[in-house]
Amino acid sequence: MKYENYCQYHDKDCCPACIAVDHKSCTDIMLLQDVINKVKTSASLNTTESNVKDLQSNIDHILADRQQNLDIINEERQRYQNEITQVRTKVNVYLNTLEQKILKELDTAKNKIKKDIKNLITELLEKTKVANTLAEEIVAIKKYATEYQVYIGSKLIE
Repeated sequence: MKYENYCQYHDKDCCPACIAVDHKSCTDIMLLQDVINKVKTSASLNTTESNVKDLQSNIDHILADRQQNLDIINEERQRYQNEITQVRTKVNVYLNTLEQKILKELDTAKNKIKKDIKNLITELLEKTKVANTLAEEIVAIKKYATEYQVYIGSKLIE
């Protein structure tokens, strides 16, 4: 059957059979044609249209806000990356300076120790020569000197 009426209470379109069965007690049944004629100018449609426009505006604002959030996130990430790069550069400069200072101190210490060792070697070589000379003199004294001369020579060597 064809819908000819509208029940405001149930907010449904109705046919004559529906009215007889489901809408016997409903008092706000209207002709569907009257409802249709008023629909374009109805407050309900205007309210719905206004609500849709508000919804679209809200969605546009939300989209703009979220896009702004994305832009801010990208800017912040770049800013942090730049800060990290600056800190890394400063740390590298500090470490390079520290490395040069330590290497200079090591070279100074190495040169001092090397000089001390060379001086000690020179002294030991001189003492070795003296010891060799004394050893040769002892051999010569034992071989050619008298007992008294060996006694005097050993006192001098000591």
